[in-house]
Amino acid sequence: MKKSVYALFLLIVVCAFCLVGCSKNEVPSQIYEKNAFRILRQVDSNGKINLSYIFPVNSEKLEQLQFDETDVKIYKFYLSTYVSALADKYREMAGEGTKISKCVYYTDVDGVGFILEFDDLQAQKDFFKVDDEQQSDLNTQTSGFFIKKVEMKTNFPISSAEAAENLKQVCRLAMNTWSEQNQIDKQKIESFSSCLEESLFIYDTASPTNSLKSNVMYEGNGLKHNLFIKSQEEISQNAQIEFFITYPNTAIWYLSALILVPLGMLLTFLLEKRKVSKSHP
Repeated sequence: MKKSVYALFLLIVVCAFCLVGCSKNEVPSQIYEKNAFRILRQVDSNGKINLSYIFPVNSEKLEQLQFDETDVKIYKFYLSTYVSALADKYREMAGEGTKISKCVYYTDVDGVGFILEFDDLQAQKDFFKVDDEQQSDLNTQTSGFFIKKVEMKTNFPISSAEAAENLKQVCRLAMNTWSEQNQIDKQKIESFSSCLEESLFIYDTASPTNSLKSNVMYEGNGLKHNLFIKSQEEISQNAQIEFFITYPNTAIWYLSALILVPLGMLLTFLLEKRKVSKSHP
């Protein structure tokens, strides 16, 4: 009987610890949206960081407007040219511990982009000129009793409608140059350009562990991903995103053990005593 009491308490503790690590999330279909500007941040087990910037080609929209395969390739060339120019600017800023990749086409998301490769977190901070005081400027809130939850709010990487518009401008420049150099019908270009008004902005940050969580998580390529998706309007209304960590309140659990286990043992003793008294009237 005593063993049952201990086993029951141990089971409760194990379940509580499991709850800390569990997160039931469904990945939204928007993650597969081709009309999206993407920032992908991946950290490997050695602390190396890859930060990808990807701009949408919107090949499907071009096909809907009856552009042929050659037209799509030509537009992709102009977009790659402007994205490469942006990569070159970053390359000029790169210091020790930072590399900028060449502009490439991402087939899975129909986008053109490049990668900023940082040897470690300090290299990333140096590149973006972020100091520790700025890093610590987070809105945090702690809640929970048995399981503590610390919520941390920070800015979405595309932190304003103006920043979102600047990214769209890269695509618009490519569209205008393509139109001028190839005498594309102006009305078609306007129709093509209008798809940018419906673009999404996706931030996908991944690491080997899931200690830092978000409301939408998934696993892929051996990494734990936290996903944030916003439209330009949503960025205008609220440019913040939220991470959280959960951990057991060990002091409360130890106190509970000190109280519940003796009570369980006392209850067991009383039940055994009552059982014996009934069997020997």
